[in-house]
Amino acid sequence: AQAPADPLRLPSLQMFQPQGTAVAPPAGEGSQDSGDATPTPKVLQVIQEVQQRMYLIVTLPELGHLNPVLHIGAELARRGHQVTLATCAFLEPKVGERCRELGIAFLGLAPEVMSPDKPGSKEAKLKACSAVLLYTHYNDCMLEPLREFVQKARPHQILADFMTFCAFPVGDACGVPVAVNFADPVMLNVAGASPSPWWRLLLIVMGPLMLKQPLTDGPMLARKSWEVLESIYTRLCFVNTFWGVQPLAPLPPNIILTGPTGPRPKGPLQTTSMDELNAWMQWVRGKGLRVVYVTFGSMAVLTRAQVRAIYYGLAELPDIAVVWSLKDAAQEHLPERPERFFVHGWMPQVEVLQLPEVAAVVTHCGWGGMMEICLAGKPIVGVPFQGDQPENARMARARGFAEVVLPSGLSAAAMTRAMGRVLHTESYTESVLKVQASLRMSGGASAAALQLELLAAQVPHLVRPAPSLSHSLARAAGAALLLAAACAAVASRVRSTDRK
Repeated sequence: AQAPADPLRLPSLQMFQPQGTAVAPPAGEGSQDSGDATPTPKVLQVIQEVQQRMYLIVTLPELGHLNPVLHIGAELARRGHQVTLATCAFLEPKVGERCRELGIAFLGLAPEVMSPDKPGSKEAKLKACSAVLLYTHYNDCMLEPLREFVQKARPHQILADFMTFCAFPVGDACGVPVAVNFADPVMLNVAGASPSPWWRLLLIVMGPLMLKQPLTDGPMLARKSWEVLESIYTRLCFVNTFWGVQPLAPLPPNIILTGPTGPRPKGPLQTTSMDELNAWMQWVRGKGLRVVYVTFGSMAVLTRAQVRAIYYGLAELPDIAVVWSLKDAAQEHLPERPERFFVHGWMPQVEVLQLPEVAAVVTHCGWGGMMEICLAGKPIVGVPFQGDQPENARMARARGFAEVVLPSGLSAAAMTRAMGRVLHTESYTESVLKVQASLRMSGGASAAALQLELLAAQVPHLVRPAPSLSHSLARAAGAALLLAAACAAVASRVRSTDRK
């Protein structure tokens, strides 16, 4: 059943009146003493009247894809809307309780799908072959149960992670608007131009090479990427980036840059929610050591040689201690556990990054994690593996807050050199603090929630129609004519020079 249409009075904006500015108090709150010579600061709340809506959040069961849309869902729930998160059922033990705390219902789809971390499972085998195959498998299994739920529940809107393309046909068939969240800015490289049928051929050949996937994934990657590309031109899209790192470029009005959608930390922390880590940090402070945090996300699988290269490379730096989030299986590759290394299978990453002793981070340059690092103002040594990670690493290096060590060149000596530069050159920290300042000005989950409310209120977002094949051919012919004219002009000038 549709959610009731009773209006909610929700605070949508706060305005701070600085010290010394006289502001009349809101009605019903009394008035200031007229004899008060120094007006006190006031916070004014602008109230926006909206209708309560039902939102369905659809995402892959991968935390890097889930967390950004979950943060938007939490903001919608805070604003009084009804929110349901739909993903594969096996993820419920990890995120179910968190959803309930945020006021979000958890919908488990495709119970036959197993965690890719379960040895011997079909999903583990797909993950070992290719992330594209694994993500396509998730979408195929989620499609029908998602369709059944949408037909029955009739949500007002769907917000889908950009790789959860099973939501697109379901929403279109059921008449439910689908907005798309891009957890990283990789698709912005093509957002400025109209989509062309030639992209299909290009993606078949270049897609696997760019994302470092097997060449056999080319046709599938092209088909799925085309669905995602089309969404850029036909749907409201959120991209979790900001102009402080993104090269300036014109964007159509249906693409909204939100910055990272997660909560913004209030400031440095002295402790975390992990007692064992807190006790170790007391020892670190007693020794006067700086801390390097090492994290490679949930998808990267480090080899024995890579684990040892990172370990020996950081062990060569005598003035640091190391906090390392390393999966239990990979911990077997460590040669030893000296007191300067705190290694655990999971870390409260946002809290660790807010510790003032953390001076730098070793990361695979996944976009979500890198935004958390920038928000904490920490420089990085990037070791990018696949997907958008190499491009993210190049961007970080271009902005001056990163050194990059490619996996093919990862050695103990390379890690020592890169981390030594980052720790002992002030410009890396200065650069990331500039990025941090820009990031803090981005709208985050609130910006996305506001646009979703506008969309629900049928405020149109301008989109660009996908051109026909004839339009694309005409555009290609025009480009060919321009090239021919340029070549003719050059040839004419050469002949003129020869005659002279």
